[in-house]
Amino acid sequence: MPIPIRNIYYLLAYAWDGLDQAGYVDVGSLDGHNAADLLAHILIGGATHVLKRGLDRSYVESGEELSALRGRIDFGESLARQSPARRKLSCVYEELSADILHNQILKSSLARLARVDELDGDLRQRLVSLRERYVGVREIPLSRALFRKLQLNKNNAHYSILMRVCELVYDHALPDERGRGGQFVDFFQDERMPLLFQRFVLNFYRRECPDLRVGGEVIDWDAKADSDQDRALLPRMVTDITLRSDDRTWVIDTKYYEEALKGRFDAQKLISSNLYQIFSYLKNLEKNGGQDAVAEGILLYPSVGAELRTGYSIQGHRVRVCTVNLDNDWKAIRGELLGLIRATAAAGSIQQLA
Repeated sequence: MPIPIRNIYYLLAYAWDGLDQAGYVDVGSLDGHNAADLLAHILIGGATHVLKRGLDRSYVESGEELSALRGRIDFGESLARQSPARRKLSCVYEELSADILHNQILKSSLARLARVDELDGDLRQRLVSLRERYVGVREIPLSRALFRKLQLNKNNAHYSILMRVCELVYDHALPDERGRGGQFVDFFQDERMPLLFQRFVLNFYRRECPDLRVGGEVIDWDAKADSDQDRALLPRMVTDITLRSDDRTWVIDTKYYEEALKGRFDAQKLISSNLYQIFSYLKNLEKNGGQDAVAEGILLYPSVGAELRTGYSIQGHRVRVCTVNLDNDWKAIRGELLGLIRATAAAGSIQQLA
């Protein structure tokens, strides 16, 4: 699914709650479908912003032999080095330093991405130049464990989207055996893309529709079990996205497939399992009464060309199967998503499923 990188950037920014940091990158200058170039643009914009703002610093523990006491004495190290005989002490002290984990990850990611063979030459040079400006910050070998150790707070939250990008760089910029070059594995078909698309849609509505209550939710089965043990065996029903106004409820289930229809020759059909799933959500919401008793369902697929808009009335529930064209101008994409919710119940083609 060749989504333009300018739109992938919006997907990432919404999915990672980083839209406030979107100004780091001149989206208008992004073109084509090269994922490595996209990540380079984001890193360059973000790393430059960090330098202008000032590198985040924290107190780190250091140790060295000194002639005068500083901090506390490391008695074991002093005796091992026979420091007192040389009129010195092994001291341990804390100092404010920029050589901390998120700066180290950022600098190391700039270097890693710069080694990707297919990267635009100008972007490569800008990455290298930025890396050199991170004076006093060490490059470190990146690993999955390092990203798990990251702990950001409200004072350094401007690093958050950069750390997500650095993780993508770690996963997809693969160095060669010599360590001098490398390949970039396109993440547009990565197994994380379905979750990315879901998070994008969820956070889009959270941000763009402040009048709605937006979130995923667990739906209880409208079922009587023979025992508590039997009930515990029922699978959890968790919606991707539930939206509520004062008088309407929508359940959106996102599916990141190449095609919303399947079949052979001219006999294309909607994907039955997806339709059964959204209908199960709606039927089990009925027990809540009120607006949930007539909740609306939307199956939402991404597309980069062909569009799908179908509408049905099924046992009292309006169900729509729709695509959002991710090849469109961003304003058109925004309009499509808002239109799904703002549309009246009578809009679209309504048919009765057998």
